[in-house]
Amino acid sequence: MGDSELYARVREEESASFRSAGGNAVRFVASLAAMVVVWARGPQLLAVWVPGVELSTWRQLVLFPLAVLGVGAFAAGAETVSDASQGLRARTIRRRVDRDPDRIAMLVPPLETHRATKQQVRGHGTVTVRRLLWIAVPVALFVGVLTAGVTVEEPDGTQRPAPELEPAVLGLAFLSAAALLVSVVLRLRRWSASRTVEKWSEDPAYSARISRIGPDPTWSRATEIPALTVKFTAPPRGQELLRQVSPQSNVIGAKPVRIAYLRLFDNRARAKEFLRGAWREFGYVHLLRSAASVSPEEVRKARRNNAFRTMFVASPRMLREELAKHSADPLPPGRRRLLGVTDLAVRVRDPAGSYPVRSLLCHVSFWQTAVDMLLSRVDYVVLDLAGYVPANAGTRFELQRVIDRFPIARVIFICDNQSDRAFLRAQVLHHWSRMDGRSPNSGAAARTARIAVTDGHRATTRYLMADLQGRHG
Repeated sequence: MGDSELYARVREEESASFRSAGGNAVRFVASLAAMVVVWARGPQLLAVWVPGVELSTWRQLVLFPLAVLGVGAFAAGAETVSDASQGLRARTIRRRVDRDPDRIAMLVPPLETHRATKQQVRGHGTVTVRRLLWIAVPVALFVGVLTAGVTVEEPDGTQRPAPELEPAVLGLAFLSAAALLVSVVLRLRRWSASRTVEKWSEDPAYSARISRIGPDPTWSRATEIPALTVKFTAPPRGQELLRQVSPQSNVIGAKPVRIAYLRLFDNRARAKEFLRGAWREFGYVHLLRSAASVSPEEVRKARRNNAFRTMFVASPRMLREELAKHSADPLPPGRRRLLGVTDLAVRVRDPAGSYPVRSLLCHVSFWQTAVDMLLSRVDYVVLDLAGYVPANAGTRFELQRVIDRFPIARVIFICDNQSDRAFLRAQVLHHWSRMDGRSPNSGAAARTARIAVTDGHRATTRYLMADLQGRHG
């Protein structure tokens, strides 16, 4: 399976797209020909067959079938272009692979659904538009129906809205506009803050002052790369929390673990689901913050104190100091809001308590080193591949780094039910084949990579509990 399956699917997509494009092209030409015949000869033939109706009337009557044929021709033409474009993309992928077979794992098959979850992620702009629609459209419909349904008749016979409705309509419109304005302003403030943080993080003057501590320049492929089995697993059923967390023991009575959570920054929906799960009840979750998670208050404070550069973790010393600031005391059971992790607060419920999340806002020139440092400090790594494509350079780096720096037995890859399993398997195997010579995974013994298929935090919770109970039970 794996690479060969992806290649076969690309070829099938190429053939199917061109076959469909040919069929739609025939429909397009046939529809155009029918339109010409109907317009040029249809009225005359109908006037001969039904002499009681004038020719001018028949010319008016054929406009409807002409419109239907026109819509059909447009649809067939659009599908022809779309199918041909899809076939050409698939052909381009296939030819690249034919020239360089090793690239197959890095090429996404066309028309796949493994990015479905990522496409559901809503940024600040999208949420603003949705709120506009959710508030403005119902209010407009309500006002329209109310105004049109209750009217009075003027002496001249005209209808107009009842005067007593005007205050209610104006008040409703004002309140709706005020609510909409507040919602949009709050979202725009978040968007402005994230853009400001991105600009500060990419400041070349600041980057020049930071010593370049990047990936090891002396990389060499491992001479002994063991066989790897990629295993997709579903969460078990019937798992329940056992006890309240404490500084000495987590929900299963074992020592709290340190967990690194790596994911696509753009996939904030999955990050929220992760944080709602039981990970925080088993140990301390470490993750890197994105610019979208920085609040306007944090930006305003940095500007006021002229500390926009110190807000970023930009050196090993700063990372150690930042981790030391975080409290180790567990949080009590209850509901709470997690701030500074995603673009908005994440509402969670912790029936057994939880451990604090340790989030780090790293400078763009340091985040790769931060990943390396976290991998050397944690007991467990969770890499979320939902929505991943090779164009996500950050996650691609993290995937390779996890294989190069961390024992695969203590790694859990997670995805959702919409993920393309063959594609993810090929990705993991591709990066495994490029393993660094100093990787703890090198050697002769076969290894297994686990990819947990989880949709929603409950499934993730059950999977994690079963896995950690197996390790510590």
